[in-house]
Amino acid sequence: MKALRIISSLLVIGFVVSPAWADDAPSNKDGANVPGMNNSRGGLLAAEERIAALEAALAAAIAQINQLQSDLNAEVAAREAGDSAITAAFMSADAALQAQIDILNTIDVGAIDGRLSNVEETLTCVTYDVVAKDLIFVGCNVHVRDGSGLTQGTSGLGNLVVGYNLDTAGVLNRFGSHNVIIGDGQAYTTSGHLLTRSVGSSQDMTVTVGGNLSEIVSGNRSANVGSDSSVSVGSNSSVSVAGDSSINVGSDSSMTVGKNLTTNVGNDLTETVAGNHSTQSGKTMTLSGTDAIVLKSGSAQQIMQKNGDIDIKGKDVSIKASGTITLKGAKIVQN
Repeated sequence: MKALRIISSLLVIGFVVSPAWADDAPSNKDGANVPGMNNSRGGLLAAEERIAALEAALAAAIAQINQLQSDLNAEVAAREAGDSAITAAFMSADAALQAQIDILNTIDVGAIDGRLSNVEETLTCVTYDVVAKDLIFVGCNVHVRDGSGLTQGTSGLGNLVVGYNLDTAGVLNRFGSHNVIIGDGQAYTTSGHLLTRSVGSSQDMTVTVGGNLSEIVSGNRSANVGSDSSVSVGSNSSVSVAGDSSINVGSDSSMTVGKNLTTNVGNDLTETVAGNHSTQSGKTMTLSGTDAIVLKSGSAQQIMQKNGDIDIKGKDVSIKASGTITLKGAKIVQN
């Protein structure tokens, strides 16, 4: 467009300058042109000046045309380079897309459908509550395993951890497997244990076992209850102590047995009562000793030997009966 404007300008210059040649044509005294009359010197000077002006204008126009051509060439080259880059980018994207399409074409859709069907069938017992954010298992068992094939392992895997189990006491040994861990500061080096930690002084904790519960304590076990403690057993209860056993009750203690009560002691049995001691039987009460039975209070005592001898000792002995007193023996000796 700029080149067209320059050419148009040159044409205008040519039309404007050309009539000026008439100004140097010979004329008579009336001012009219006289054919054949020629002022050659003046006309040549004027022509030279006009030619010089035209040459200068033409040179400027040519220079401007050359610059425009250079700018046009540069712009065309830049656009061609840009188009090449865009084309290369499109070709690269197309190649990548084609590679993905080729990969997709190699996928067996039928096999994927089969696997999805298997997954859906596997997860039929699993539901997720989006609102409550609860993952619910219904009608199936949940297994947590370390992958070793053995329950007794030390891989540190296969544990069910409730909470963060923060290291509250430094670095802890945690290479046990298949444990249930609740709370912080828990170390586990063995398998198949339930590890719990205090849930807070103002919070309740309830443990409910629908089946059997077994506790194995390799070391010491201590239970501290700040208030009341209640143990209810729906069926049988058994306590086995390999060593010593001690029960310390700070206040009253009560034991109620709905049926029979049997106490077996492998060696001696000692009962110490600081106050009164009362034993009441609704029916017959039997005291039996293999060697002897000794009833003693202070210096008074009654001894019943296994050979049948009965000794009654005391300062004063008084026998009273509301009815008859009968004494029978092979010999009755009186002082």
